[in-house]
Amino acid sequence: MSAREISNTQRRAIKLTMQVMAKTQVRMTMKSMGKSPSLSQVLDRLKAFDGRYIASHSTMVGFMACAIASQMEWGSEGTFHKLSLAAFLHDITLDNHKLAQCNSLMEVEAGGFTKQEMGEFKTHTIKAAEIASTFQEVPPDVDVIIAQHHERPDGTGFPRKLMSSYIAPLSCVFIIAHDLAQFAIAKGPGFQVSEFLTGMKGKYKSAQFRKVLDAMDKLA
Repeated sequence: MSAREISNTQRRAIKLTMQVMAKTQVRMTMKSMGKSPSLSQVLDRLKAFDGRYIASHSTMVGFMACAIASQMEWGSEGTFHKLSLAAFLHDITLDNHKLAQCNSLMEVEAGGFTKQEMGEFKTHTIKAAEIASTFQEVPPDVDVIIAQHHERPDGTGFPRKLMSSYIAPLSCVFIIAHDLAQFAIAKGPGFQVSEFLTGMKGKYKSAQFRKVLDAMDKLA
């Protein structure tokens, strides 16, 4: 067996391990939410959306964020729990599945939505973060991840137009996982991470985001 073949075998094994770890943590987070009187309501809401975009997207973001964090060697149980909770809570104020599929204010403005819907999208990051901060069961940093999940390193994101240096490291992981989940849903089961990375390298050039993409690139 050649060195390249050994490397490819190892890569496949690591990918499988990451997938198992990520899925396990997402399930554990859902289980813990079900035991909480307050967070169980969030879980019930997602279950009501079963098979629809918000539920599928939220679960996939949690899985992908944990998988990316694992590849970056940030794979502690605490980190996985924070990313999973952020995934389940980040769109908690949205009910419109088409609106939830938008990833920028420009998409919303071009999407034919009402002024009320546009307002809901513009404020959903802050409102969801505020809701998350009211739950005693939700650890610190989760509200920050949620508040920043539509920020962009060049300052074109929202709600605060933060530049890269002001975006938290876990938020960087979550933002890219969020983009990857949308890409995966749009492309279907045959999506390729390598194709996603090719499109993202021009978008995320700053050091914090490059670290995330470089980690993903090793196993693409």
